[in-house]
Amino acid sequence: MLAAVPSVLKLDHAIISEQGGRDNNEDACGMWTSHTLGCWVLADGLGGYEGGEIASQLTVRAILSDIANDPCFSSATINELMHLANEAISARKVQDYGLSRMASTAVVLLIDRVNATALWGHVGDSRLYLVRDNQILMRTRDHSLLQRAADMGAIEPSAAFHPRLRSILTHALGGDVFSSSIEEAQVVLLPGDAFLLCSDGWWELLNEHDMIDALNRNDSAERWLACLEQLVLERAQPRHDNYSAVAVRIVGQ
Repeated sequence: MLAAVPSVLKLDHAIISEQGGRDNNEDACGMWTSHTLGCWVLADGLGGYEGGEIASQLTVRAILSDIANDPCFSSATINELMHLANEAISARKVQDYGLSRMASTAVVLLIDRVNATALWGHVGDSRLYLVRDNQILMRTRDHSLLQRAADMGAIEPSAAFHPRLRSILTHALGGDVFSSSIEEAQVVLLPGDAFLLCSDGWWELLNEHDMIDALNRNDSAERWLACLEQLVLERAQPRHDNYSAVAVRIVGQ
């Protein structure tokens, strides 16, 4: 008698990554999925440092390669993926002195498609949002001086830009200080849930209402991102930063 094949989550996902008003794109995104597990990653090379695009590409490549070779679902796995990406950047910096200051943010989402659960982790100010029932259920907290100032009450938490604090990160892959934030408790997923992973060039021009409204008005991950991208382009200034986003919708099981 043949064993029953377990039902798995049906997912709808899409990726956008554009250079915006810059000369090159220092963002990188990617995904890997199997019948039982999915991994999505977004990285943003630090602007102003030589090799930002190399750092973000190394990050995505190292994370997706490792999860494909050893597909495990745990918070320890995400921590290991972050460390491997950090090591990949650090090793390349040793090989090329001209890249000695390069670094990258990263946000990683893992979904167990059999047990309908998710875990994630991040470094820097690339974000993950979880939308459920017309609200932002969870959002990562940036590793930045801007976030630290907001936590201390020095500025309003809603401030998207501050001329002195906006781009200063407290943690990054390949940086002098490396520390990641990992979601330790598995989050049970429901049909209709939606994840948005994005770089700062994306989220700085959007608010949470934009994200929820666009999700409600579009029935696919691709159209959701396209709708939000239109808002980004309408609001962007000349020489606007690279912008990237990954959308993952839970369709059913």
